[in-house]
Amino acid sequence: MSERPERLSASDMSSLLAERGPIHVNVGAALILEGDPPTLDELLEHVESRLALVPRFRQRVQATPLQITNPVWADDPGFDLEWHVRHVALPRPGSTDQLREFLGALLAGRRPFLPDEAVCLECKRRGFPCVLVSGATTCLGPVTRAGCGAICPAFGRGCYGCFGPREQPNVSALVAQFERIGLSADEAGRRFAGFTNGAEPFRAAIPIEGAARSAAAASEGGDARN
Repeated sequence: MSERPERLSASDMSSLLAERGPIHVNVGAALILEGDPPTLDELLEHVESRLALVPRFRQRVQATPLQITNPVWADDPGFDLEWHVRHVALPRPGSTDQLREFLGALLAGRRPFLPDEAVCLECKRRGFPCVLVSGATTCLGPVTRAGCGAICPAFGRGCYGCFGPREQPNVSALVAQFERIGLSADEAGRRFAGFTNGAEPFRAAIPIEGAARSAAAASEGGDARN
């Protein structure tokens, strides 16, 4: 004889009925742990080994015939642990504010808000002098997306572009500025070969990448003429 299905409680139903449209009734928690994190495979294996302790985690809400009574909890035959346990990461170095924004966006089912402003504005808000102007220090702040709190300029160092390029950055103008303070064209371009060198606006400024692209374009043009 099969077990009698468990119906949703009045409390469960109140939460389920309240979640309509823009209203989200989610309960979440975040743990910040020290040390090296496990790999995704290790985490999946650990969670899988303990799922039996909380059967509810493998269940879903199932409507009853004619919906004249509360829905019931039913085992999910298509349960996929990898759909529930995923790996995402903030851009290094990350901040508490960014973590809060990401978690809020995750629970609300929207994309995280990424401010499209330069690190330079964070410097101004915090009262830091411009290291590029006052100290003739190479700095990627004018073309880098804000969010780090201008950590490097706070210590008199130029921005390394950790958060990647902002929308439509004027990279060529910044390369020209680097050349005006004494760098060669190659040296200026190599300043973009840091953490986010794979981002298209930065990648194109790196001498090796730029030369390779020019050669490829020339080759394609030659093939077309032939």
